[in-house]
Amino acid sequence: MLVIKRKVALVIVSALLVPLLVGSTGPTLILTMAATGISFCFGVWWGKQERRHVPNEISCVDTEPTDIGSDELDEENEQEWNTYEDNSHNTRHQTHWFVNSGHGRETGVAEAHSYDTEEEMETEDLNTARNKQPSPSFSAIEITNITEIEFYSDNLKFYRNQICTRPFPGQEIEGVLAWTGDYTRLEEEHSYIQWLFPTPQTSGHNFSAQQLYPHEAETIRNDDVMNARVLRAYKMMLDFFGMELVDERSGMIRRCAANWKERYAHLNTSFHNCMRITRILISIGQLGYARFQVPLVRFLMTEAIVTKELHNLNSNSMDYWIEAVVDGDEMFDLMQLRQFMQQNRKQLEKLLGIIFQTA
Repeated sequence: MLVIKRKVALVIVSALLVPLLVGSTGPTLILTMAATGISFCFGVWWGKQERRHVPNEISCVDTEPTDIGSDELDEENEQEWNTYEDNSHNTRHQTHWFVNSGHGRETGVAEAHSYDTEEEMETEDLNTARNKQPSPSFSAIEITNITEIEFYSDNLKFYRNQICTRPFPGQEIEGVLAWTGDYTRLEEEHSYIQWLFPTPQTSGHNFSAQQLYPHEAETIRNDDVMNARVLRAYKMMLDFFGMELVDERSGMIRRCAANWKERYAHLNTSFHNCMRITRILISIGQLGYARFQVPLVRFLMTEAIVTKELHNLNSNSMDYWIEAVVDGDEMFDLMQLRQFMQQNRKQLEKLLGIIFQTA
């Protein structure tokens, strides 16, 4: 429509300027003006013809236009509208993956924002994880098309050691797992954690990382090789935090005798590692190690509230960790345990002191 208006305007302006430029007067000017009127009328008529063959403007949201009824559309326009509907449905199906909350929160899709500081961006990531915690069943739009499954399988490909983390240059998963004990690299690299521990929410920190889809989580849970890599990744990060896994069946954790003082001192001063813990908790809950969630949260609360070794792990962080737990009953038990620890800290501290002395 805008193009048509420009053409009409160009004809009118040209018809007016040409005779003035050549100095036409009298009958010549009258004939020119008449030609202009005829051109204008023709332009209006042609515009109407053009509009009959142009589909009505359609909003790119999930609502149909209200000013058009199917009865008013001719056969050609109705066909074009149906084609648009099919295409827009496919686009929405591929790009919008709605995840229902496991604790009654609203369904939503993570949105991209701009942030002034890295800490603000990481805080938003943490809030997204907290407010959009998925249920164990991953209530989501089902992806069944083979092409779509292939397209939305970056996490599977990464866990199969077929692709590298992004952005470039990245590392294959075996390369990342080889960083065990390299605390400087694990601290300074910021794009691997979203690949190593994918979650159903998109990351505001690494837009190159894909969110975790239901078919990926199920495949990783049921594949021995990939599931073993999840366990290795978990152990690597525990070591980074100054902890170690004692029992793979129960998920029991203890301080790592070789490095816990050094690593605790670092954890007390690095807020973004608290958010890494949140991501890890959510991810292992979907990748086959939900049994590890409660032991990790319980251990962290003990070290933060009772022993005070992790004294900078604030109440806000513990809220996120507790709410990351998949099982609702276990989450409620952790809330009660936290309250009990806060109310009986001194007695528990003495008890733990006796236990450590006799251990």
